[in-house]
Parts: sequence; structure tokens; C-alpha cells
Amino acid sequence: TLLLLGAMFLVSPELLSNRGFSYRPEIWQGGSALLLENWLHGVGFNEYWIEVTSTPVRFNHAHNMFLDIAIRFGVLGLLLWGGLWCWAGWRALKWRNTPLGGATVALWLYSGLVVLTDSTMPWVKPSAIWFVTWLPIALALVLDMQARQVARPAVEMGEPDAARSAHGSQ
Repeated sequence: TLLLLGAMFLVSPELLSNRGFSYRPEIWQGGSALLLENWLHGVGFNEYWIEVTSTPVRFNHAHNMFLDIAIRFGVLGLLLWGGLWCWAGWRALKWRNTPLGGATVALWLYSGLVVLTDSTMPWVKPSAIWFVTWLPIALALVLDMQARQVARPAVEMGEPDAARSAHGSQ
């Protein structure tokens, strides 16, 4: 995919740059400035606007979920959300050799790109972005539950003789 994009850029760069970055760098810069003004507690669920000097349009979200969460809930909110997101990726990577784990890794990577470039709060009404955000986390929870069931001692499964022999061999 990257080779194809690189070749397209070399042959006809206007195919990739006609729309430009849709003011993303300017929005992220304005969002970062807003975060620095409200870094500790954020602005909460209050509406905020990001002004971009190169256009008269104002933007009501940062087009980056991590930046949006930081603007709304400060650094602590960003750390909590980042921790959840990293945990989901870690669980997916740990089980990447299973069909569900491999699918979760792929979805987590794709979703990571989506939420970094065009996303807002993960708790708004269900939409495509909502599913892209929560599905990798839900699948990571399923992977975690499966791993815990496999690791559960035999005594919990109603097999006391197997549990004694398992504990005796440790």
C-alpha cells in the first residue's frame, strides 16, 4: 500500500494533494494551544471552537481523538484514555497468533490511524467512528476473558482432583 501511494505521488502528486490536509495541521496546532490553556482540567463537555487563520471556518473538534480528549479532560483524561488504548493494543499483540487476536491487531492499527486523523469524543451517539473506536477495545476485552478462562484453576471448573495434582506439581 505504501509503495503504491509512493508511486502515485511520484507519477501524479496532484492526485494525493488536491484536497490537501483539510486544515488538519492548523487544527491540531490550534487544538494544542487550547490544550495548553486548559491542560489540567480541560474544558469538560463544554463546546469549544478552534480557529484557523487560513480559513474563516471554525472547527468544533480537533480531528484527533487523543487531542480532543486532552482538550476536554486535561492531561489526566489523556493518560487514562491512552492507557486504555495501549492496553487494548497490548492484549491484541499478545494474542496476535490466534484468529481473533490477529483481527484485533489489524483493527486496532486501522482504528489508531482513524482516531489520530478524524475523530472526536468516543462516547457520542453510535456512528462509524464510534464503532472504530470501541470495537478494538471490546475485542481486547474478549481476548482477556478468553485468556482468563484458560488460566483459571481446575478447582473452579469443579475438578478438585485435577486441581490438587496441578498444585502438587508446582
